[in-house]
Amino acid sequence: MHGGASVQSFASGAFVRCASSLGKPMRDWPRSAYILLAACAAIVAHSAGYTMEHVDSITQEAMAQTEAVSWLQNLSEVERRATLEASQPLIRVYARGFVGLRVAVTLLFCTLLYLGTRILGPDRRVPSLSRFRPWDGMVWIFIFALAAVLLVEGQVALVGWNLLIFTALVYWVRGLGVIDHQLVTRSVPLGLRGLAIAIVATVSHILFFLPVCAVGLFDTWFDFRHLSPDWPGAVDEGGGHSP
Repeated sequence: MHGGASVQSFASGAFVRCASSLGKPMRDWPRSAYILLAACAAIVAHSAGYTMEHVDSITQEAMAQTEAVSWLQNLSEVERRATLEASQPLIRVYARGFVGLRVAVTLLFCTLLYLGTRILGPDRRVPSLSRFRPWDGMVWIFIFALAAVLLVEGQVALVGWNLLIFTALVYWVRGLGVIDHQLVTRSVPLGLRGLAIAIVATVSHILFFLPVCAVGLFDTWFDFRHLSPDWPGAVDEGGGHSP
């Protein structure tokens, strides 16, 4: 990739500085808007040099890696080809949104570091997924990205794909938060909640990504959890508590 190097450097630096605020107390989190905006700015900047040649290259590499998976070797030639052909459209979608996926993984890593500082800190408090609520204004970025993918071609569509992948992943996590909230309201112990969410996350990532993402998206408008204004301060302590 090339071009727009100074813009990319600025956007990446802004993203890293804003993501570092994840280590601050949760009451400081109107910053979630700044973090998400910085992440989206980094995606737009880095997508400027991302072309269909990159998409084709990543797709071919991913297909080669998929073909080398051991369990595929136990299938007949016809079954193996059918499996590879069925997986190619999904792989190509992720290849189109590779920049957004990479930024989402970076933000996830920063979030895990933040969780570690909370859990290992003096208060040993675990932020509750059931009350995870990112910046509501991100819905406009999602709408723009979806429109770019559906209505425009070329470089703008690729930028749209990357923003769409990133925002969809954020809404997927928000959807998991809505599911976790249902478990909290039923007084499910924290350990069982963690196991249930891990199972749901694994299954939904493979089979039901769009429905869970839709739950998170529509929570923006319908507020399924009816969170109180002080939601950023809510934590799980041991067995957790109801919102």
